[in-house]
Amino acid sequence: MNADELYDAASRMMFPHREPGDVDEAEAERLYRLAAEAGDARALERVGLFAEKRGDLTTAERFYRQASAEGLALADFRIGRLYEDFLGDRNTARQWYKKASRAGEWRATKRLKNMR
Repeated sequence: MNADELYDAASRMMFPHREPGDVDEAEAERLYRLAAEAGDARALERVGLFAEKRGDLTTAERFYRQASAEGLALADFRIGRLYEDFLGDRNTARQWYKKASRAGEWRATKRLKNMR
């Protein structure tokens, strides 16, 4: 499978939201990792989200930054959220939210408005 097919296969496992016991998160993460290795920025963000859910913020940020470098605004938002919610650094969070908001990420725009 190519990167898009791997990403789609993993996403079908996760979404639409299924009952908690119906989702094989380990397999979905494996497929997202394969898609990320094949160059899919969306998959990089998803792998970061799995790491974040496990509490591995260093790994999460690393994957988010890789996705950000590929131009994924959602990754910029996720980095901002890490800084605001987990690290308590609102100034750095604001910078990432601004970058994401300029790229059209509505969640970042909302967070910026709430920071005022």
